[in-house]
Amino acid sequence: MSERDEYDPAALFPDYVVECEEHLTAAGRVLLDLEASTERLEPTQLDSLFRDFHTVKGLSAMVGLHEAERLSHHLEGYLGALRKGRAALTQEGVATLIEGLRLLELVITARANGLSVPPVQETIGRVASLLPDDITTAPSGSIPPTFLTERLTDPTARADAAVREGALVWRVGFKPTAELTERGLTVSAVRNRLRDAGEIIHAEPTVVPGGVSFTFLVVGGTADFGADFRDEGLTVERYVPPGVAHRSRLRSRLSAE
Repeated sequence: MSERDEYDPAALFPDYVVECEEHLTAAGRVLLDLEASTERLEPTQLDSLFRDFHTVKGLSAMVGLHEAERLSHHLEGYLGALRKGRAALTQEGVATLIEGLRLLELVITARANGLSVPPVQETIGRVASLLPDDITTAPSGSIPPTFLTERLTDPTARADAAVREGALVWRVGFKPTAELTERGLTVSAVRNRLRDAGEIIHAEPTVVPGGVSFTFLVVGGTADFGADFRDEGLTVERYVPPGVAHRSRLRSRLSAE
């Protein structure tokens, strides 16, 4: 079986629907809270919304659902402007985000049921109208480096704090294949297994040659955590904070000298 055969967007679609439902449900809870009062806005809420829409955008690109990808991209762009203080969150803004979220749900459901996907351009236009004239969203698929840095700040900080408090933290990689899917080892199944073993504090899909891979940061488990997943198609390594890793390498070099 070639790598091209292993990456079948249609085969990934059921997992895609589950993953998107989880992120859109989380985003919906935050937006309902903000709908009651934009004055209660917390930076962590913007961070959470940004990550949810960014993940839906990436997943949608992987399965070729471009309407969901484009809409998520523009919602993400508006949230990025809010995070940087270049736009203000208004009731109209919250209403538009909710409209975008509901439309994403409709788009995904339509594709899942083999129906015509509803148009998204009108809602995209409403999102664009919320931005100042000097801000435009980058072309779909292009993510400003500062967005990537900000998106990883919170989970990395949580992982570092967990290590300092004496907890075990693991970086887990999983690349779905047709063979693993036949064995029931889908992204959803892996996520459930990891949740049983600890707390998932970060999950990130990445396009790789021949398909897509997922990286998870998991807090908890035992020293034998990796052995528990040896036959599950996962790669497991102990997470070490960057500063600790640097000091360890330095001590090794000094010892060798």
